[in-house]
Amino acid sequence: MIVDKIKTYLNSGNKTYSQSVIDQAYLKFKNSVTSQFMKNREPYPSHIYTTLVTKKCARQSAYTYHGFQGEPLSDRVMINFFTGDIIELTILMLAELAGVKIESNNEHLTLEYGGQTLTNRPDGIFFDGKEWFNVEIKKMSDYAYDSFEREGLDDSWGYETQQNIEIEA
Repeated sequence: MIVDKIKTYLNSGNKTYSQSVIDQAYLKFKNSVTSQFMKNREPYPSHIYTTLVTKKCARQSAYTYHGFQGEPLSDRVMINFFTGDIIELTILMLAELAGVKIESNNEHLTLEYGGQTLTNRPDGIFFDGKEWFNVEIKKMSDYAYDSFEREGLDDSWGYETQQNIEIEA
């Protein structure tokens, strides 16, 4: 659906110039550079980030939840997060150029569950004319993509859980 429209746009001879897409991309790039490399991450008081309950390692999630300080993010992890931001920015930009409107990118949402507040920031929502879809843009290696195509999505990285929490919020 979204991917097909992006592929059609990229393979067409009809490229379009959009200053608003350039302006939005610049702002998102600037925000990503700032948040990944120029300021410390500040948690929301009394909120649990969705990723803490969807991480692959439950023990690591529990340690974080109970306030144990972990290792600071490594340079490799920071660059990996930034790369994910750039992939997200690229897909959002191409989707808009292809005529697909993905709304509410990284809007903070909360869900009250079991006396806790879960905070999440979905990549967006998309309306196809009939129904709304939650949008999560993920980067992956060729190996992971081939596995996804063969076996489908499993929840070993918490993506299905993340999607369900975002949809509920």
